[in-house]
Amino acid sequence: MKKVIPLLIIFLGFSVAIAQESKETAKEEPKKEESKKDSSTESTSDQPKFNPHANEELFRHVVSGDVGGLKRAIQSGGDVNSRIRDLTPLMIACGNGNKDVVSVLLENNADLKVRGENGKTSLSISLRKNLLPIAKMLLEKGADINTKDDKGVTPLMWASYEGRVQTVQFILENKPNVNDTNIKGKTALNYAKEKNYKDIIKALVEAGAE
Repeated sequence: MKKVIPLLIIFLGFSVAIAQESKETAKEEPKKEESKKDSSTESTSDQPKFNPHANEELFRHVVSGDVGGLKRAIQSGGDVNSRIRDLTPLMIACGNGNKDVVSVLLENNADLKVRGENGKTSLSISLRKNLLPIAKMLLEKGADINTKDDKGVTPLMWASYEGRVQTVQFILENKPNVNDTNIKGKTALNYAKEKNYKDIIKALVEAGAE
């Protein structure tokens, strides 16, 4: 099982990609009729105006950890569930371990169920990097502890395979399906036994693994 590539480096080129996306969106926006301009301006005076660079700024502030800038980008119309190269702002923040940024995104309804590269979710990313405080925040907001990637691998299977005792214990505290199987029919206990991780084997058996 491959380890998560540091998420910060994939931000390279984000600005160009988002800027291009913003330009295309602006071109596609239909022109409003002259007769409706005045009434439209009056009715939307209290709403954030369309900002073609809002998403670019949002991603930039997520990567840099600038909470104030992130909040301003969201207020300007930045979409917390936008995606760049299969990554959402929440996935990047979880991979970077920035609790404050994660908190702001969750407060603004960031989607916990979105799957990125190879089917990974924000929760699986945080657990694979052993960022348990971040994982706890996600679980408290309703993230699925049994989330599976494209190969049917759950966080518990991955942690058991990698010998991450602390992560296994954390996951078990959140009542996962300990006998869940991946596409090969293997369980977390199978992986722990293959590697002879005695502490993990014991913890899994005590939790009901067969």
